[in-house]
Amino acid sequence: MCITTTCLEKLGREVQRKIENIKKEKTKYAGFNILVRARTTRLRNEDSIMQPDMSNAGTDNIAAIFWQKSSVAKALGNVAIFDNPDRAEYYGDLISFLLRSGGRCRRSDKKGVGLLVAKP
Repeated sequence: MCITTTCLEKLGREVQRKIENIKKEKTKYAGFNILVRARTTRLRNEDSIMQPDMSNAGTDNIAAIFWQKSSVAKALGNVAIFDNPDRAEYYGDLISFLLRSGGRCRRSDKKGVGLLVAKP
């Protein structure tokens, strides 16, 4: 484990380089931007979207969500900042943030939003 300033700076540069490489991997296919994410949407029996905490089964499918940007709406709430100074169990200050967000289809017929499903 590195604890020196030089080692931490090197680690920070390495993480930044990996982030830049992921941004460069963004490509287009059929007019859609392809974005890399850490998790993907999973479906059970091709029709029900699974919650992230559900366990995998051998018949589950993975899916990519695609949308046309004027077919969806998004909302961002206020940012709440929590500051807990001098927390002994953390050996210092504890700072955290909360941001509520959401999105939905603008059209009731769900046109402009879809799933591309990959079967096992």
